[in-house]
Amino acid sequence: MLYLRSLAFNLAFYVSLVVQMIFWTPFYFLSPRDRAWFVPKFWARTSLWLHRVLAGTRSEITGLENLPEGSFILAPKHQSFWDAIAFFPYLNDPLYILKRELTWIPFF
Repeated sequence: MLYLRSLAFNLAFYVSLVVQMIFWTPFYFLSPRDRAWFVPKFWARTSLWLHRVLAGTRSEITGLENLPEGSFILAPKHQSFWDAIAFFPYLNDPLYILKRELTWIPFF
């Protein structure tokens, strides 16, 4: 059963990713920055919803009230890909910093 749920999630995740990329690309590139952030936040929410519904996992983020106003650095431990998208819907205007080696990955 676990294998089937994992397979269903992965299939739905990648299909959702491709469909949303095709659908939202014009809006993302033609919108002002504050409106364009809707697209990756919507994708993150959709991915987390699929994770909850198909994979059957629940997640809880606590301490959001402790985030300061204005700019700050949020440094998750990166134990999986989940933490790269889990915080995204809760941040107003995020900026990701990545190490140089990640730019070697095509289409990153």
